[in-house]
Amino acid sequence: MNDHGSLSDETSSVVGTEFLSALYAATKALQIYPDENQVVKDALSQLERLAADLIKSEGGLAVWLAGSFIFVNDLRVRVDLTDYATLAALRELLRGHGVGRITVSSEVTRRDRSRWRRPPPCLILRARPTR
Repeated sequence: MNDHGSLSDETSSVVGTEFLSALYAATKALQIYPDENQVVKDALSQLERLAADLIKSEGGLAVWLAGSFIFVNDLRVRVDLTDYATLAALRELLRGHGVGRITVSSEVTRRDRSRWRRPPPCLILRARPTR
């Protein structure tokens, strides 16, 4: 952590990459499996944990696209060969659905989320059928 109580840039980049990978995994799990499937539950739990960690350490969570770059909390996520395909696919998935920014509020709780049978379509990021 730095003097302001937030993670260092290097640590934030790693955690940001983990969060983005978990976001992509959750969207894919929701596309493939029904809600009650353990794969979906595990993917959403992992995503929720990483989001909570980022919110706690950074004071918030925002993800946005700028050209071919993905930013998490004002820090450009560094992409290497091990996560390039996942992050490129996530970037294209977001861009394809017109999502340029995601902001997560620290006030959202599991109870709030459980009011929906499924998250709204804009959060699921369902793949569009090819024509």
